Amino acid sequence: LSGGTKLEHNSYSGWEWQPNLSLWFAPIDDVSMWAAVSRAVRTPSRGDQDFHAAVGAIPSDSLYSGAPEAVVALLGGTEVVAENLLAIDTGLRLPLGGRGFVDVTWFHYEYDDVATHEPGFPYTIEDRGPTHLVVPLYGANLAQATAKGMEILLDWALTPIWQIRGSYTYLDLDTRLDAESLATTADGFYENDSPTHQVGVRSQLSRGPWSLAVSGRWVAQLPGPLPNIPSYLDANGRLAYTWPSGLEVAISGANLLKSSHREAVSNSVGAVPTRVPREIFVSLGWRQ
Repeated sequence: LSGGTKLEHNSYSGWEWQPNLSLWFAPIDDVSMWAAVSRAVRTPSRGDQDFHAAVGAIPSDSLYSGAPEAVVALLGGTEVVAENLLAIDTGLRLPLGGRGFVDVTWFHYEYDDVATHEPGFPYTIEDRGPTHLVVPLYGANLAQATAKGMEILLDWALTPIWQIRGSYTYLDLDTRLDAESLATTADGFYENDSPTHQVGVRSQLSRGPWSLAVSGRWVAQLPGPLPNIPSYLDANGRLAYTWPSGLEVAISGANLLKSSHREAVSNSVGAVPTRVPREIFVSLGWRQ
């Protein structure tokens, strides 16, 4: 049984404490169980309080008859507080005939004071160009979220020179706006950013000075309208040769199945969506 805490003071939310309590138990040889309870925070930053950016435009006559053109502005505020996380993790490790093991982990995370953008009352600006309205969105903490799921890891040595590792992750994410929130972002905004299912396989083969590693992964779709990324399958590989002196040369490839693909869309203002490209490269290293 072990426990501790991190205590930190910052200029935006004052004192923050982040404790952790962990229990590890081995009822029989080669079988272990563990559990942990933790608290974590994402403290506010200068960006949360001082941010000021135009993020959209509304044509004239859209808000009401005769309304001038409006600009949607994202504004920080001193009301933003730290986002809180209460995390509960449990796990079990079982042997596989002395040649491997399987890890099973369950998690349940509760998030509170999740950041939202709350609409304010529009106001008129006349001192810069034509008269226009500003529709402000102020930073606040009026949402909650629950994340729960499991992870399974299998590590198996088929032979003394060949090892296989497989993994599976399931994630169920639910976000909720508080009753007093007026955010235009609907419930579930963050849910589409994380895949529900992920599967990975890695094969490692070593014989003499040669080593070969091949891995693949499948990631479930991220539904639309944003990020609207379909499920994808990808693979990486690495072939290396090591001399007795410790000099190693390797050729590696990443994201080999497609020339490029999308994996995520950033919610940051002004961030341009990017694609992950296929990569082939050679490396040279020396170890003693």
